[in-house]
Amino acid sequence: MNPTDNYTAADIERWLGKKEVGKGESYVDAVSGLDIQADAISANVQGTAHRPYQVAISFYTDIRGSWQIDDRCTCPVASRCKHCAATLLAALARR
Repeated sequence: MNPTDNYTAADIERWLGKKEVGKGESYVDAVSGLDIQADAISANVQGTAHRPYQVAISFYTDIRGSWQIDDRCTCPVASRCKHCAATLLAALARR
């Protein structure tokens, strides 16, 4: 089972928190170059900087067998940010 085909909006909130997901919703249209693989998602997200931020998210299972994410963003926050939320939401909407 591919995690990129099966995660839900509730999973995104569990991983990033309701606040970040709320902020990320307004950036979904700023997502470009969305690349969805079986266990990873990457994209560019235009934020307040001149250049878009680069987002990379990989999926893994924890010891209980639950899907988790390892996310990276080139924004100052670097991880668990609104750009990662926007990327996950954009991939979810593309299904």
